[in-house]
Amino acid sequence: MPAELKAKIFISYCRHDADLVKPISELVELGNRDTVFFDASSLQPGDDWCEKIETAIHESTIFVLCWCCGSRASEFVAHEMNLALQKKERVLILYSTS
Repeated sequence: MPAELKAKIFISYCRHDADLVKPISELVELGNRDTVFFDASSLQPGDDWCEKIETAIHESTIFVLCWCCGSRASEFVAHEMNLALQKKERVLILYSTS
């Protein structure tokens, strides 16, 4: 029997809202270990963070947008959303705290 395909989940949020989003990422990761990209836990010192984030978005099958206090004003959240919208097969999930 073929191995089960795991979803690659990218969590987009404004860094200002990290304390609100971190518990969500931890909850999602419980059942999807090694498949969740959450920059605070997925990036290592010295990584080209922009390249790693863009690669993770391109490889993701699920894009979770955490729309919080600072997301509307974040140029990078807008950039991440634009990248996510380029793949029609990607599942988009909006989580709003407001």
